[in-house]
Amino acid sequence: MWAIPQEGIRTMINEQELNRKLAKWAGLKSEIHVESEHKWERFRAPDGSYHPLLDFTQSLDACFKWLVPKLQDKGHNINLLAFEHEGFKADISDCVFTQTAMSGYDPYRSTIGIGEDKVAALALCLAIEKVIDSEIPK
Repeated sequence: MWAIPQEGIRTMINEQELNRKLAKWAGLKSEIHVESEHKWERFRAPDGSYHPLLDFTQSLDACFKWLVPKLQDKGHNINLLAFEHEGFKADISDCVFTQTAMSGYDPYRSTIGIGEDKVAALALCLAIEKVIDSEIPK
């Protein structure tokens, strides 16, 4: 029988918590349903469709369907880089223009969130989490 190392259990729990945080940020509403002895959770999307808890941390498809458009709507730039044998790095930034005396306006890139992992989707989710945390008033 296979045993999951304690570190693996913590990672699964942390990823599930991150998936919930990302779902909420994407506008998916959690709904608990009880029928007889069974209880389950599903998420209602803004368009009225229902979904199980999406596995954003393992699926670039889910990220690009639900999360990336929201980042783009907010004016953020997203870079996802792959490094051979090293994993992935996601970088989310804003492009701000600063006024200069010589050329008028120069673009300035302001990084908001960076995520790194061996799984591309998780690297992107970690960067998005930093964006979400930066939006919360302190």
